[in-house]
Amino acid sequence: MRKISVFAVSCAAVLLLSACGSSSSSVPASSGASSAVSSSSEPVSSVSVSSSASVDDAFSDFEAALSENGIAYTEKVRMAAELIGGVDGYKYKTPDYNIEVYTFDPSSDAYLTTEKDGTVIMEGFGSFPAYAHNGMVLVQTDNLPQEVIDLFDAM
Repeated sequence: MRKISVFAVSCAAVLLLSACGSSSSSVPASSGASSAVSSSSEPVSSVSVSSSASVDDAFSDFEAALSENGIAYTEKVRMAAELIGGVDGYKYKTPDYNIEVYTFDPSSDAYLTTEKDGTVIMEGFGSFPAYAHNGMVLVQTDNLPQEVIDLFDAM
């Protein structure tokens, strides 16, 4: 009986440690990825900086437009834009709805598909309705007000 108890405790400890190990190993991987991005963008300074600046400006302009129209968000979350073929993206959380905006390379297949079909495709999850405008994509969510769509189209 004692051997079974020791075995059960050992298995529980192994599972607990392996769960903790995978959690902590994912943190360095993401920080390593961001350092890889930083190091890869440093050698091509003029192209990367202007590209990065225009992406940042696009989100800053969108945020300013939200503010000017009285739309307040409570949280801004960076999204994994590469899952839909984008360059960068944010989710703006409001009490009533979420706004997902992404920047794309306007010549990319993903962006051209969104312009043509009005959808973005996320591998493994299917397609979602979206609006494309000036290299940016607004993903349609369930209760996104028309005011936000109009604001996006006016940018």
